[in-house]
Amino acid sequence: MTRTDGNILIFGGSRNIGYYAAIRLLATSGATVTFLLRSPTVFDKDEIVQPYMESGKTRVVKGDGLVKANVQRVWDEAGKERPVDTDLHSGAAKFHITKDKVGVERLIWHISGNEWPKENPEPDEKIIGRDGQKREGLPEFGSFKDLVIVRPLLLIDGECKADKLAANGKLDKKPYRIGDEDPCGYVISRQDVAHFIVEDVLKKWEKYRDEYRESAITLAY
Repeated sequence: MTRTDGNILIFGGSRNIGYYAAIRLLATSGATVTFLLRSPTVFDKDEIVQPYMESGKTRVVKGDGLVKANVQRVWDEAGKERPVDTDLHSGAAKFHITKDKVGVERLIWHISGNEWPKENPEPDEKIIGRDGQKREGLPEFGSFKDLVIVRPLLLIDGECKADKLAANGKLDKKPYRIGDEDPCGYVISRQDVAHFIVEDVLKKWEKYRDEYRESAITLAY
């Protein structure tokens, strides 16, 4: 995560946080970015992305992140020259009152090497399948220790306020608040979330590793 010439794999990223993070990485470092997109043509007329595609710094693989074979294919493609060192997932979650995130939580606990609390029941087989932690292709227990979950509050469109502060010489200030619980705030722009991911997490990983790893970070203005 500390490498400025990192090999980055992004699931989604055709717009919003994943897109802004990718552009920031490409523009400010020597990163190579591979996207998994349902519609690869989305970048055909993107004047920002096209130069990186022409230079080979950006690759696009067609597929769905919910299809196992597609995930394996993009992983193989992204890592064919050197191992993937950063994997970024972003997307627009759809709320449903009868659905819960326990299946994802269970897998996150597994890959980060944390024992599932005994007081928590295992997810139903309908959610995670029979013996979900033993399914073929699932990373081994504890194989992804350097895992960070970013939980922004209500997302809005708008400028990157962090960049605006930096342009005015206020490099030590951030417009957003960072916490492991809900801060006193309501909204944050997608561009500032991308700023946090790239500038505060990826580029300063050695500095903040102990603070950020295996944690859920909440962001708000």
